[in-house]
Amino acid sequence: MRVTLVSASFGAFLILDAATAWSGSALGIRAVLHNCQTAGIDVDTRIQACSELIHSNLMAPHTLAAFYVIRGDAYVEKKDLDNAMKDFDKAIELKPDYPDALLSRASVLDAMGNHAAAQEDTEHAAKLKDGSPSP
Repeated sequence: MRVTLVSASFGAFLILDAATAWSGSALGIRAVLHNCQTAGIDVDTRIQACSELIHSNLMAPHTLAAFYVIRGDAYVEKKDLDNAMKDFDKAIELKPDYPDALLSRASVLDAMGNHAAAQEDTEHAAKLKDGSPSP
């Protein structure tokens, strides 16, 4: 069974088939999804919820990439740049043409002092957003 993310911007929408269940109900997955995506919720709760979604084996690769970015952003908020970098790398591995993942990784690379790599990711993301072909 797969869950498809329709929009990865601030509010994501999932298409669930009728048999989807999370802890016995579709309401369970909605709560986990909400906890993962809502910026006002405690960062550790968001990380845990995103981890549950990531490890659920319900996600298509492009959807999984979005949840890695969301969790990575939560790690950045927690100032855990190593785990944030791992999540952004995984998101880009799953979806190489994902500008949000590239920009998030660029921010972490810059904070870690790797300005050249940060600039590369920023330029690549800009080309993707402009519709230019990838290098």
